[in-house]
Amino acid sequence: MNGNPELDDDTAFRTYGLQQEQQQPIPAGGLVEPVNKLDVLTPYLALLGLIAAAVVVVAPRKKRKS
Repeated sequence: MNGNPELDDDTAFRTYGLQQEQQQPIPAGGLVEPVNKLDVLTPYLALLGLIAAAVVVVAPRKKRKS
């Protein structure tokens, strides 16, 4: 901090007392629609069912070998 703004590390964070108006963000486009929760969860439910089926098939085989 030597008083020279070009050499100070924090010049990017200074506001110099300027007050700017709050501007509304410009929308990027697209539609906002409600989401069908079942459609979102279906792939995860299918994966869960596949894992459960594999456990049902593999678990009895391991018990027989013991």
